[in-house]
Amino acid sequence: MLNLVGSSSDDQLYVDLINGNPIPTGGILFDGLGGDDTSILLGTSGVDTASFTSATIETGGRNIVSTNVENVRFEAGGGDDVLTEDGVTANPTFLGQGGRNTLNVNNAWTYNVDAATQNDQIDVVVGRGATFTMNASQHLTSLSLDQSGRVAPAAPAMAGMGRMMMAGTGE
Repeated sequence: MLNLVGSSSDDQLYVDLINGNPIPTGGILFDGLGGDDTSILLGTSGVDTASFTSATIETGGRNIVSTNVENVRFEAGGGDDVLTEDGVTANPTFLGQGGRNTLNVNNAWTYNVDAATQNDQIDVVVGRGATFTMNASQHLTSLSLDQSGRVAPAAPAMAGMGRMMMAGTGE
């Protein structure tokens, strides 16, 4: 395991996948200590996948575990990238950029800006019991709601999309 410790100032940890996955088998432990700290995963021009879970960023079976970190960000590249959210505790950002990207929301996700400003095309899949909160109007390629998945506009917001799908029990 690689242990990295920040300072009382604002720290940023960048992990770049451009030449392959540099995360050691045992993972990276990043303690931001104080300030407004950020863990950032940089993707490639191909297809990249990542997961945000509580204090962990996972990609390719390897983990970045962050403590005292306020923000997590996945800056994918030009491929059809996928980010899965499973209860992230820091403020998350998905910059999918080019390609047709997918955001799987399994707990809660808030977009404070239009997702289309960070992704050329984005499909949002809201899982059972999850909440997708919009603090700004959204332009999505598609929005899928699974059973008790919810969309919650926290501010006056509109959603424009090419396709909307809803799955449920009919109850």
